[in-house]
Amino acid sequence: MITLKANTEMNVAEFLEEYPFYLFVFGNDCNQFKYVFAGEACEGFILFTILVDMPSGVYDLKIYGQSSSTNEDESLAEFLLMDSAKIYNPVDNCYNMPYLLDENNYIITSDEDVKIKYK
Repeated sequence: MITLKANTEMNVAEFLEEYPFYLFVFGNDCNQFKYVFAGEACEGFILFTILVDMPSGVYDLKIYGQSSSTNEDESLAEFLLMDSAKIYNPVDNCYNMPYLLDENNYIITSDEDVKIKYK
């Protein structure tokens, strides 16, 4: 799982095949967001500087390799990796709480087996 703060440049490294550009597709039951980033190869990793503008939450993340800097169609890119991403957005009301809620109002804990329902 990667953790990102929205509207802030964050550095991320992933083990991926090398492509000129990468399509990142963040999705959950309510939203889908797509971003294209260039990556820099470094000792087996691909390094990214990522800037996203998304609501706080936990998202499925699919990363695709591609040659286009503008394509947002997954069918035109090569699937590389599925992961998850936790996004914190300072403009969300829940960001100021001492915990983050998932889409079902459960508190996100480090132990995925523990589910705590928020009011």
